[in-house]
Amino acid sequence: MSESVPQSTTLKYPVLHGPPVKPPPFQQPTPLTSFSYTPEHVQEFADSALRYFAPIPPSLLGNPRGGPSRGLDLGYGYERWVRKPEDRGRIDSLLNAVNMVCERGTGNGEGKLMRLKDVSVVAWRGVITRIITAPYEERDGWEMNVMVMDGTMYLEEHLTDDKLHEKNNVEERHRRAMYYGYAFESYSTWETPFNDNPAPNKWGGDVNTNVQWCSVVRTKLGDMRMVIGGEVDCVRGKYSGRTDEFVELKTSLTIRGPSDEVKFEKKLLKFYFQSFLLGVPEIVVGFRTPRGQLTSTKSYKTMEIPRMVRGKPGGWDPSTHCAFMATPASDATSPSPPMPYIAHIPEPRSPLSPSLTVISTESKDSIVDKFMARARISQASIFFVSSRAPSGPNRSQDASL
Repeated sequence: MSESVPQSTTLKYPVLHGPPVKPPPFQQPTPLTSFSYTPEHVQEFADSALRYFAPIPPSLLGNPRGGPSRGLDLGYGYERWVRKPEDRGRIDSLLNAVNMVCERGTGNGEGKLMRLKDVSVVAWRGVITRIITAPYEERDGWEMNVMVMDGTMYLEEHLTDDKLHEKNNVEERHRRAMYYGYAFESYSTWETPFNDNPAPNKWGGDVNTNVQWCSVVRTKLGDMRMVIGGEVDCVRGKYSGRTDEFVELKTSLTIRGPSDEVKFEKKLLKFYFQSFLLGVPEIVVGFRTPRGQLTSTKSYKTMEIPRMVRGKPGGWDPSTHCAFMATPASDATSPSPPMPYIAHIPEPRSPLSPSLTVISTESKDSIVDKFMARARISQASIFFVSSRAPSGPNRSQDASL
């Protein structure tokens, strides 16, 4: 199969510390449906994996400077961790949910059917987060499968065999750091709604990362209507089907000085957009020592985070990112053959001006057996590589989607 594809479309990367940017209109995410993954990571349309937030009692927190009060050990249960193997992040289960909403209506009580022709983008939250934070990305590149079908763009991350092997064979210290985050979730969540009574001083259950509860929402950024799916860590109080009950749980190293504060402020960029895209109003961060001792917890209101970092060394402006994400929407999702796109940004510190360029290509054999007959994702990929210019943050770059 060798059909022509649209010519490449190019846009400028934003000047990160330039004049304020007017943000595009953003529609509050509305839940469409939810589903769970079982301990065997089998998808089921039920809320069996839904967890409820239970604050960790102050008596269980440690002293950030050490001493007799060491705090909860986030390394507890590490040897029993049932870790879900890293996979290629297929979009199949999200499409199952989308297909169900199209056929049966939403699960939020409205019962409305959704028409895919009204949707610009269907993707997991992680994919959209990586795109929208690309102007600040400083790490290695990544690949993404893209297909446009009947005006709707379907996105999923594409991992090469080498990258998949790397993610499944991380160094021991990195593996433990990952576990600390999951252990914090176990200490902070319960299978039944938490009331005003003190939380039991006990472990919430051995970590099995196969178990997940996911929400599927619809939202709109500028003229781009999106259906986004993503894991939700827990809800506060009883769940009534609204996003304003969602809570995101994160861990970070204890802040001991200005340099730690800058690192944390940069980390908040991803924290913010991960929650913003699903409509999660609250992020609870557990601060820990390098050895995994929990020293404190703090709750952040998602929409207040940008003001916290404004004007600081590690600061960033969400309006810049939203405008960048919304700019290419009309070109990227315009009617076109169901063909893949390829985009590339040179490696960091490249003598070339970093840019992201869409390249027309021919279709290749499908790498997904099941894509719900709505689209097929090709082996051709989009390559997102670190976009930090060697000359500093006030750079202007070309990009395409």
